[in-house]
Amino acid sequence: MIALGLHSFFFDSFNIFDSILVLIGCIDTVIKLILLSSPQDSSLSTANSGSLSGVLSAVRAFRLLRIFKLATTWKKFKDLLLTVWKTLKDISTFTIFISLFVFIYALIGMEIFSYQCKKTSDDKIDMVNGKSPLNNFDTFYEALLTIFVLLTGDQWTAIMLDYYRAVSQPLALVFFVTFMIFGQYMLLNLFLAILL
Repeated sequence: MIALGLHSFFFDSFNIFDSILVLIGCIDTVIKLILLSSPQDSSLSTANSGSLSGVLSAVRAFRLLRIFKLATTWKKFKDLLLTVWKTLKDISTFTIFISLFVFIYALIGMEIFSYQCKKTSDDKIDMVNGKSPLNNFDTFYEALLTIFVLLTGDQWTAIMLDYYRAVSQPLALVFFVTFMIFGQYMLLNLFLAILL
């Protein structure tokens, strides 16, 4: 403000944005000091300051939006943002298609593998004393999470091995290998091709 002067400083919209965020940060600090130094019940004041402080501190995360100011000076970043914006239309229809694919495979996984795999702490299959593995198909929500983990390729062979040992081996192999071929290698690469 001193270098630019008030008029020039507030002429830039990002400076106004930063000023509002700094003001909210100052209000957050004042509220913390008032609530923590008040002679009321300390547990109540700590709970109030924690919840209010969390909200005001979360607002400061909006400072990350300043990175878009780089788009005005950095030509390659601006071109990248424009390319992403133009491909959003193509990605939106493809996102529906990939969501349908994930939904179908989650339902198929529930039909085949639901409550079929229980493991003990020493990684042995035990349907009586064991617990379901972290990635399982027992509920629809867990099936969707497992399919998402498989789609990212994160230790998909360990998940396949669990169900390979627990249920019919050819069925587990067909399910997981077809999912990896169609899901990860074809759909995910097609998604990246559309994006780029």
